[in-house]
Amino acid sequence: MVSRRIRKALLLRSLTRHYPTRRGTGVLAPAIDAIARGRLPDSALSSERAVAPRGRWNPDLALDLDHAFQRQIFYFTPAFGHGYLSGGGPAVLARFLAPGGTFVDIGASLGFYTFLAARRVGANGRVHAFEPEPVAYDSLRASAALPGHECVRCHPLALSDAPAAAMTFHLSTVGNSHSLVSEAPGHSGRYRAAIQVEVETIDRLRRSRRLAADRVDLVKIDVEGNEAAVVAGMTETLETWRKPPLYIETRGPEGSTRSPDTFRRLLEILEPRGYRSYLVDRRGASRPVSVGKVRTWADVLFATEPPSSGSSAPR
Repeated sequence: MVSRRIRKALLLRSLTRHYPTRRGTGVLAPAIDAIARGRLPDSALSSERAVAPRGRWNPDLALDLDHAFQRQIFYFTPAFGHGYLSGGGPAVLARFLAPGGTFVDIGASLGFYTFLAARRVGANGRVHAFEPEPVAYDSLRASAALPGHECVRCHPLALSDAPAAAMTFHLSTVGNSHSLVSEAPGHSGRYRAAIQVEVETIDRLRRSRRLAADRVDLVKIDVEGNEAAVVAGMTETLETWRKPPLYIETRGPEGSTRSPDTFRRLLEILEPRGYRSYLVDRRGASRPVSVGKVRTWADVLFATEPPSSGSSAPR
């Protein structure tokens, strides 16, 4: 039986499903809660989940209504999906993933890329999703239990260039920009708290078979400033996997206070291994990008061969 809270949340979502952009949702979500005649509480004690159904720009997600950011995404799922996926990401998925393929999502968060990739690889494929933040991981795992997501395997781990049984993981004050990387002096307000998480490397996981993947078609990495360390911890595996393409969130010298110029550091690791860097637009068109061209922020495709065009429309 659907609870009263979920019925109420579904009604409110029906009023916001065509909201066009993420901008403003942080202000509107509390107002929508007020319309519900009593604010839905932020509490980890008694979690209720509601499924945001699949749309053009989003997979179906099982979201925690007791968590303010997930509730915001539930109300405005298409707007968030379009915000996360309006660039070249869907074109990259379309270019490299086919039925039976394998995708690795490092920094999966709630799973927008994870479950769109699951659509593409299908029941005979495999998706490995890594997310260390406990609340997001619980929702990721709940979404993986939904029909059509049977190919997804969830891993509650942070990844870097060296293992650690426990390492400080900083929780963001807004959204899901959590990170292993500490902030620069004077910017500590970005984080609200810290927890301890297990950290591994891809190389160790593959050797121990905790990551059972002999072939990978695409890796996506978005770990809020720790991307170069993740790649440094998988150089052996890149060779074993025959150098799969990597789709990575990067920053230039002006793109971050906590971890600037990650694009340059990634090039230093990957170019000697035959990788080149490309920007991909929403239509699937690609062009090379070099140091100096990324000043702030960009999602960059690193590949050993120039990517051909692909469809940008999620399936």
